[in-house]
Amino acid sequence: MMRKDRAFILLDFVLGITLVLILAGVFAHALWQTNRGIRTEQSLRHCLRAEQTILQNYLAGAPPTPPPRFSASKLSTPAPAGYQWVVMRRHLGHGEVTLSGLVPLSAKLSQRRKVR
Repeated sequence: MMRKDRAFILLDFVLGITLVLILAGVFAHALWQTNRGIRTEQSLRHCLRAEQTILQNYLAGAPPTPPPRFSASKLSTPAPAGYQWVVMRRHLGHGEVTLSGLVPLSAKLSQRRKVR
């Protein structure tokens, strides 16, 4: 028969291990969520940089070569004389980036590609 002292020590040990495992699980989940958020943010930053480059090329009047999963369309919103509003969308990784801006009327929008 076990003495009372040993029973309490065993119970404390089991509870301690259980608490450590629960805290390790919570920490692992938080780390996973953080990494997932970082990957999403990097994808969206990459998309935004590409969209800004394309918009600058349109603004300069040079039709750029659009990247995959990209679409550009004109808006019917009134714009200053000689300009038009353009909306560009790009799907990459974990999200979609939408960027709008004014481009000259002379800028030729690239053919609209199918967005997957």
